[in-house]
Amino acid sequence: VSPLAPNNCISFVRAGCRRYAMVKQIYLYEGPLGEPEWGVLVSPVHDCFGKDLESPLKTFQWMLYLLCTVVNVFQGNMFFLRPEDITSIAAYRLFPKHMFGLVDGGIIL
Repeated sequence: VSPLAPNNCISFVRAGCRRYAMVKQIYLYEGPLGEPEWGVLVSPVHDCFGKDLESPLKTFQWMLYLLCTVVNVFQGNMFFLRPEDITSIAAYRLFPKHMFGLVDGGIIL
């Protein structure tokens, strides 16, 4: 795991659901008992694609679903994860702005 591509997209489980995030920074700090602890600052990605069933892209969205891909957008709120919460590194590709109707761009996992 790294804040640099291509190892900066991770998956983790929260509340029983698989989530994805981009690693922004990795910190080493002193814990409450004086031992060193690691923290990973991440920016989550939100699955917003495929929720619009009236979209003209619904057939294409279904094909992406069958290929087990996830199209996401970035959320602004960052938070910390413990390294043991990270389950794997995810393969991804960034989209330019306005691709698939996503105004600010997106990411496909």
